[in-house]
Amino acid sequence: FSAYAGARMSGIDKQTSWAVGCGMNARGAVGIILAGIGLESGVIGRPTYVALVLMSLVTSLMAGPLMKFFLAPHAAKLESLQ
Repeated sequence: FSAYAGARMSGIDKQTSWAVGCGMNARGAVGIILAGIGLESGVIGRPTYVALVLMSLVTSLMAGPLMKFFLAPHAAKLESLQ
């Protein structure tokens, strides 16, 4: 949501701002690496590790389709110009 809010404050339209927010949420590799470090150092337990890995995978897999959905109006405009 904060990426969406930042995009809106910079003057980007709502649809594109949601696409920016979805794209910024896809940080799966970083989440998995940090979860692994947390598990190895004993900061988090196995259940938390599994939850973090699943969350990282789901948000990464959702990013592409959501960005496509939010950017579809812009794609339609570009196709009509050709």
